[in-house]
Amino acid sequence: MKIHLVLTKADADIICLKKSLPRGKFNEFVIKVLRHAAKGSVASVPMEFEIDGTVSELHTKIDLPEDLVKSCYEKLGFEKNKFTTGVKAEIRKCINKNRKVPTAERIPLTTIRNIVDENFLRIRNKEQKLEKHPRNNTLLFSSYERMIQNILSDLKSAKRERR
Repeated sequence: MKIHLVLTKADADIICLKKSLPRGKFNEFVIKVLRHAAKGSVASVPMEFEIDGTVSELHTKIDLPEDLVKSCYEKLGFEKNKFTTGVKAEIRKCINKNRKVPTAERIPLTTIRNIVDENFLRIRNKEQKLEKHPRNNTLLFSSYERMIQNILSDLKSAKRERR
């Protein structure tokens, strides 16, 4: 049975998955996902892709074996007019189980506090030195900019040291 699957912006994860697969492999992927779902499990498929928010609507056709369609209706409870909704749900389960999401590297809060405190102390000293200087505001502004750059630089260094 051929089904017409309309993927909208709300299905960005499925669209990006489809685009990450070699041409013609999406049909095989969907069949594998549905076969596992009919057996009561979620397919284990290694996948690594980025979800891009700039995707546009995509239409694709999938050719499913009749026995698989029948088991989707019987075992998975797919509704007659909502078959594609069920297919999307099963694909999404597989994506959520298997997709490798890069973990954010964390810098300890104490390290961040120390870096910020150190830079603020430098700025306070600079403010006191420039208190009576005729170009006080201009010089302080450039000092604030340097402080922000120093903080960012120190945070990047701290991140590299943790690796």
